[in-house]
Amino acid sequence: MNTKKTVVSTVVCLACGVFSLFLPETALAQSRDDRQVWGSVKIEKELTKRWRVAGEYQMRFEDNASNLRGHYFSAEAGYRFFRFLEGEAEYRFITAAERNANRVRINLIAKARIRKVTLSWRTGFQRQFEDFADADVADQARNYWRNRFQAKWKFAKRWAVLGAWEPFYRIDPEGNDSKFDRLRYTAGLEWEFVENHHFGASYLYQPQINRRSPRTFHIFNFEYAWEIPYKKDKKEKKEQPNK
Repeated sequence: MNTKKTVVSTVVCLACGVFSLFLPETALAQSRDDRQVWGSVKIEKELTKRWRVAGEYQMRFEDNASNLRGHYFSAEAGYRFFRFLEGEAEYRFITAAERNANRVRINLIAKARIRKVTLSWRTGFQRQFEDFADADVADQARNYWRNRFQAKWKFAKRWAVLGAWEPFYRIDPEGNDSKFDRLRYTAGLEWEFVENHHFGASYLYQPQINRRSPRTFHIFNFEYAWEIPYKKDKKEKKEQPNK
């Protein structure tokens, strides 16, 4: 694999996302496009060899990155069944100018590593609703089945590039209008600037489909993540056989 070409391609995708922030608003209005900027901070802690927990805060700007869309607070727990299979559950609270919302999601993540490339498939069900009292009311909730296919290449000790594709399938409880209604394409770059501290920048191209008046979103996403690894205590170390 050509490291230089891959890095250049990723940087070009990210540059396109940045460039879209400075396009004239009239041009985007005609095509019903919207430029958004997302920023997040995440802390993840490994509790044991199998269990992990995480908390995340995210801020999103919409309307050509001019208005604050909302604040997103997430908590998740993950469990590793096998080396290649993991399950996770997430709760997110969204506070926005229009209305607040709650979201719950359950995922299964399968991974396979081929040398420096990690392939993954995340499949999951999510339900978003405004009020817990109306969580079971069809008109108040939105259900989605999401599948993300991702390839991540660690081309250097502290650097990695990734690409992903994710279709969103909206589930109609009555079964009359279930359909794919959006797609998400991602190109990103990750940098571990200090051990266990990561910074990521990615460009997300997200078109709506199967709608009367579809829109396309150009999203430039910044992420900081602190991963706290699990440390064996003295008792566990003593129990291990000598090699």
